[in-house]
Amino acid sequence: MKDKKPVVVAPPPPPPAPAPEVFKYIIYFDFDQHVITPESAQVLEEVKAKLNENADYKCSLYGHTDVEGGEGYNKKLSSLRSKTARSFLKKLGIDPQRVTIDFFGEERPVIQTRSIKEAKKNRRVEIEVTK
Repeated sequence: MKDKKPVVVAPPPPPPAPAPEVFKYIIYFDFDQHVITPESAQVLEEVKAKLNENADYKCSLYGHTDVEGGEGYNKKLSSLRSKTARSFLKKLGIDPQRVTIDFFGEERPVIQTRSIKEAKKNRRVEIEVTK
């Protein structure tokens, strides 16, 4: 019998890494405002609770506006909305080092409208809590 050479088989690829957990929240603002409403305060309390579940969780805040006003004004307003939300979380005891902000003005609407009432969905800060 002839000696057979061993067959080398590559190991199977590792399973894909699990997708990171992402918890999403949204707070809304009144027209031309960056003040936290009572409804938004409740949502931010939920964000605080989620962040307190795990010290590795971090939070990202993304500010937005509707299309009313100039582009520069809306960038500034969306920045103020993100900063206001971050300040509120800080007052709730969340370390600001765990919170990043970004802002987009009117660039990323969820609804295409010029109606002040309907555009409330665009006047928002989107919040993502991730590991």
